[in-house]
Amino acid sequence: MIFSIIIPIYKINPYIQKSIESAINQKFSSDKFEVILVNDGSKEDFSKIIKKFKDFNNFKYFKLKKNNGPGIARNYGISRSRGKYIYFLDSDDYIKKNTLKKFNTIIKKNSIDLICNNFEVKNLYNKKIKNYRFDLHLFNETKKKIINYYLELSIIPQVISNLIRKEIITKNKILFKSNVYEDIFYFFRLVFFCKKNTCYK
Repeated sequence: MIFSIIIPIYKINPYIQKSIESAINQKFSSDKFEVILVNDGSKEDFSKIIKKFKDFNNFKYFKLKKNNGPGIARNYGISRSRGKYIYFLDSDDYIKKNTLKKFNTIIKKNSIDLICNNFEVKNLYNKKIKNYRFDLHLFNETKKKIINYYLELSIIPQVISNLIRKEIITKNKILFKSNVYEDIFYFFRLVFFCKKNTCYK
């Protein structure tokens, strides 16, 4: 198993089904990636949504007993994942069909710990407003400069739209905390421990 796409959920929203579909319908061998949906203790009924994806062999659904925030749900997803690389996706975001295929091309050529991916912001009519990531070029700098950029708030401190080698997370015991802005310290630790980064626009 190469990739694990982890999606934390809490409330049913108009985008969640499309989000899961985008993760499952990748132009990549279905036996080489999995999609993990983690219910963060929600009381809402997701059964109708879950049934639509039961035919995908590597689709997993877990429900936590208590609501602790998306970070804790992601931690659980990681603990149940089998992929060598982790990709976090939010339930109102989509991933393009050829993303995993392109990621696989990159990691086959180089030993990469972190791939920083661009993303687009679209309006309600599915029209692109802009390419959002302004920090991609900064990841081509030295580790010291990257950390300085992070502390200067020049780097977007969020875990979505990044592919992470799972070993970096487990070896360095990088866990989300149950609080607001849990991405900030988590992503800083990823940047600190990753030895080789690259960008995919």
